[in-house]
Amino acid sequence: MKKMIKRVLWVAWVLLMPACAPLFGPGSYTQPAAPSYPAQSYAQTRPSSPPSTPTPAPGAIKPAYSDDAIAPVRSNWRFSAVPQSEVIVGRGAQRWKIKVTDGQQSVDIHAVAFDSKNYALRVIDQPQPGAGGGAIATAMRNGRAAAGVNGGYFTPEFQPLGKMIAGGVGVSSMSAASLLCGMVVGEGGQPHLVWRQEFAGEKGVTDLIQSGPRLVDAGAAVAGLERTKSRQRTFIATDGHSAWVIGVARSTSLGALAEILASPDVIPNMRIQRALNLDGGNSSAIWMRTAQGQEISEPGWSTVRNYIAIVPR
Repeated sequence: MKKMIKRVLWVAWVLLMPACAPLFGPGSYTQPAAPSYPAQSYAQTRPSSPPSTPTPAPGAIKPAYSDDAIAPVRSNWRFSAVPQSEVIVGRGAQRWKIKVTDGQQSVDIHAVAFDSKNYALRVIDQPQPGAGGGAIATAMRNGRAAAGVNGGYFTPEFQPLGKMIAGGVGVSSMSAASLLCGMVVGEGGQPHLVWRQEFAGEKGVTDLIQSGPRLVDAGAAVAGLERTKSRQRTFIATDGHSAWVIGVARSTSLGALAEILASPDVIPNMRIQRALNLDGGNSSAIWMRTAQGQEISEPGWSTVRNYIAIVPR
C-alpha cells in the first residue's frame, strides 16, 4: 500500500511539472537565447529564433531535424575515465561504459549506440504487474533483441501513462500532460524522436511510447529542467540522422543529464541533436547481448509496463 501511495504521489508530481511546454504553436514559450561561446569546429551557429515547424501531412512523422539548428555548446562535463566499449550482436552497435564529471559530481552512463540502418526499433509490451524487474531479459530474448531499456511511465493500475503502440497494437490514448511532450516512434522499424506537436497520426506507426521531458533539442540542453533530485535516469537520443543511443545514467538530475547529453562526443563519435527522458528511478533497466553471445543485464527494482528494444535487421 505504501508503495502504491508513493507511486500515485509521484505520478501526480510529474504530471504537474511545467517542463515541456511546446516550442511552437499554442502554449509556446520563448526559449532563452543560447550563451555566446567561441565557435567550435564541430558546432554551427544557431539561428536567433527557433525554426518554424511545418504542419505534417496525415500520418507523417518526420521530425523537424536541422543540422543548421545545432547550437554551439561549451560543457563543464568531461570524462573522468577512458570510455570502455564492446561490440553488441548485429552490425556495428557498441556498448559504452562512460564516466563523466563536472568537478562536483560524477555520473556513470551505461549505453548502447547503434545505427538505425542496421537495427529496427520495437516497443515490447509487458502486461504482467507481478513479472519483476528481471522480466527485461525474457522480453529481450523473446523479441530477438540486441539490446533494450525500460520504456515509458505507467499508472498504479499498471496501465501505460500516455500513448503506447506495441507491434501495431495501441493500448492507451495520447496524453496532453505537459510532462509527456515527446514520443519514440517506430515506422516500419525505423525510429523517430518526435515532439508531440509534430505528430499527425498513427498511419504506418507500429511502435510508439509517449514520454518526457525533452532533454536535448537542436543540440542544446533544454532549459528549466529540475536540478535537485539525483536518481537513475533512462534516455534515448539521436543525432537527427541514423545514429542513436539508448542508455541509463546513474545517478543525476534531469537538468544535469540534459547538459551531459548535449556535451559534444559524450557518446563517442556522436553529436546528439535530440534526447528524451524515459521512466527512471527504480524502473531504470538495461539489457544487451554481446557479439560473443554474453548477456549483460542490469534489471530495475520495479516491474515495468513496456520496453524499447533494438533488433538486428
